[in-house]
Amino acid sequence: TSERGTSKVTDVTYSRGELGFKRLIKTEDNSWEMIFTGNIRGNAITGTAKSERGEAEVTGERVGGAAIGTWDLALESDGNTRSHRLRVNPDMSALYGSTAIEKVKLEGKNLSFTSTLKFGDREFSSEFKGKIDGDALTGEVTSGQGTRKVTGKKQAPTFRRNRP
Repeated sequence: TSERGTSKVTDVTYSRGELGFKRLIKTEDNSWEMIFTGNIRGNAITGTAKSERGEAEVTGERVGGAAIGTWDLALESDGNTRSHRLRVNPDMSALYGSTAIEKVKLEGKNLSFTSTLKFGDREFSSEFKGKIDGDALTGEVTSGQGTRKVTGKKQAPTFRRNRP
């Protein structure tokens, strides 16, 4: 629902990267059906929307797509390297190790978030700032203990098939 009217999506199909659906659009004065057919490849979608009003090419990109997934991180500290994991969810919430992150920010290729741990009455915060380049991540974590360099690699997604 929007200020222009309402829409209802039906007949959704998806197989091997091909997406299709119907969309019934209603405004104050009118209603019509639009049929979408297209492809999803990685974080991009392309396709065609057809209706009685004509045909339009459609392109789009998944919001946050470059960040979404699981990252294996290496943090340098006092000459040692520690392994951490960052899992960014489709809603841009995350888990940094076992710490829940409410919101990860992705602006262009720049990724950032704040992490807060509580021990009794004490709180410890750290700030992560990094840059994504394909499946690689480089950046820094800054806390009360100083700044540490971070490098990371995105895990390849795993797919599960529903079996009858």
